Amino acid sequence: MAAEASADIAQIRQRLSDLELSNRHKGVAEALRKERAETLISLRAILEAFKTESGGAASNTELEQLREENKALAKINAKQRYRIEHLSINLREAIASNSNKSK
Repeated sequence: MAAEASADIAQIRQRLSDLELSNRHKGVAEALRKERAETLISLRAILEAFKTESGGAASNTELEQLREENKALAKINAKQRYRIEHLSINLREAIASNSNKSK
């Protein structure tokens, strides 16, 4: 009987120890959940700030418009270069022909 009582007491102590450990674990788990929630909130705030600063989808539209404008300006620039080159050649020919006439 004494052995049974001693075994029961040991079993109760083990259960008590397990419960205490479980309570500590719950406390740690709760602290981790709270920390994760705070981190998630911080990350969402950073993401929103990033979207606000960069303009989000609107900046993609603006970027596409700038690319189209750049293409149009490149075409205009190429035409202007051609015209300048053509005028320069004609001017040189005119100067050369005037030089030949004066001689």
